[in-house]
Amino acid sequence: EPQLGNNYLLEIANFSSDLKRLTTLSLRRNKLNFIQKHTFIHLQNLDCLNLIDNQISDLQEESFEGLSNLKHLLLGSNRLTAGILRGDIFSPVKSLKVLQLFDNCLAYPSSKKLDRAPFTSLKWLDHLAINSQAHNGLQHFP
Repeated sequence: EPQLGNNYLLEIANFSSDLKRLTTLSLRRNKLNFIQKHTFIHLQNLDCLNLIDNQISDLQEESFEGLSNLKHLLLGSNRLTAGILRGDIFSPVKSLKVLQLFDNCLAYPSSKKLDRAPFTSLKWLDHLAINSQAHNGLQHFP
């Protein structure tokens, strides 16, 4: 398994189909601020993707396309906001069991139900970590 953590990666491009048997990928502690669409499209066997402690502030709806077998998505300690976590952002990761979003910048104006809630497509989710949000913490959860 490639350990690309603790570097200064600023961006990553689409991973090669040569890595299609890869099950774990750690990009922890880099300087990534954006995940392009289809970056992981060839990594269909990936089980765990660790993106903790980067500077990710933008995701596209196709950022996780191809990760249909992903069980663990670790996005803690980034700069994600509620606006980035749109309704369909996690729809490609239908097998997801663990989603870590701790220590980001999530905030919702009220507990009112959202039209496109970001976690509704995650039918198999067992663990959702959204603790320790920036500023005053998470005050409302839709």
